[in-house]
Amino acid sequence: MSLVTLLPFIVLIGAMFLMTRSAKKKQQQAANMRNEMQPGSGVRTIGGMYATVKEVSEDTVLLDAGPGVELLFAKNSIGAVLTDDEYNRIVHGIEH
Repeated sequence: MSLVTLLPFIVLIGAMFLMTRSAKKKQQQAANMRNEMQPGSGVRTIGGMYATVKEVSEDTVLLDAGPGVELLFAKNSIGAVLTDDEYNRIVHGIEH
């Protein structure tokens, strides 16, 4: 076999390797973000709900979604941990 025949396979394997590595890196970043959550953090769930973290356990997070509304979510259902400024801008309409 010549190098010209093998080149498409080499390129395909390289592309698959890069895509797998990129996906693993994104998963690791998401896990790190979830591990940085603490009570008082503003979050957005993967379903688009905004709430404040009340308690964090190993696999779950208790969210305060408003006066008297506490919801228990799986930790991996948190899509983003927001900065205080971003949370206040989105939820309360407060611009800094």
